[in-house]
Amino acid sequence: MFFRRAFLAATLAIMAGAAVPAVAQESYWQFAVTPRFQYSFLNFNASGQANRFDSATIPFYGGTVEVVPPGLRNWSFLLTVMDGSDYGGGFTQISSGQRIGTYEIHRRDIEALLRYRLEGTGVSLFGGFRYIRQRVRTTLDAPGFIFFNTGTPLFDNKIDFYLAELGGGYAHPLTPSGEHSLFGNLVVGLGKSRATTNAINDVPFNLFVVTFDANAGYNWQFANCCALQARYRAFVFPSGNRTFKDLAVQHGPEIGLTVRFSIY
Repeated sequence: MFFRRAFLAATLAIMAGAAVPAVAQESYWQFAVTPRFQYSFLNFNASGQANRFDSATIPFYGGTVEVVPPGLRNWSFLLTVMDGSDYGGGFTQISSGQRIGTYEIHRRDIEALLRYRLEGTGVSLFGGFRYIRQRVRTTLDAPGFIFFNTGTPLFDNKIDFYLAELGGGYAHPLTPSGEHSLFGNLVVGLGKSRATTNAINDVPFNLFVVTFDANAGYNWQFANCCALQARYRAFVFPSGNRTFKDLAVQHGPEIGLTVRFSIY
């Protein structure tokens, strides 16, 4: 009877995400699901090039799934999908500085990373791939501007980013048991952008690109199976055809709630 109760208690602890010895962790898959919300500010002309768009405010929704395979507790695979849109920003003619219309922006971000944790150090290393689709559509709303009528669509730009990523992160516990901690991550992306448009505009066509994704925040492990994260994230990417000169910055606060569970 004693052994039966002990086995039952251990099983319930594992299913609740409680800490178990390393030997036991070798036999099952571990999962972490983190819904995320980010409120981003997108500055199209962060490096000072001619301003065509007002800054956008984009609410992003999505999440991350992390998988730790049996026998490889220092390794994990992470898949993140975020999606956001903004409507009604001002669109300006560069030559005159006149506001001539509005724009809407849609952005989808898909990232797949492999992470390796250096045991006992708080350091993590990342490598993987990222795909971003950004679509900007503009509509004329200035009566009498050139030969267009109010409400005429001006252009529809679609830009795809294909990136290989490398980076690292560090987590520092604030309490001996580790339920409170600070963390930071930096990931650098190298790849290309491919733009398509229905008009002749100064957009990057098949260009080499470099991106930077930096974030730092606080983690609260309030239960064995659950944690809350709050961070500030900044993503720097090209907004024109001059690498390292025409830059846009997407930045803002982000919150996430992680739920961990295991499957035998």
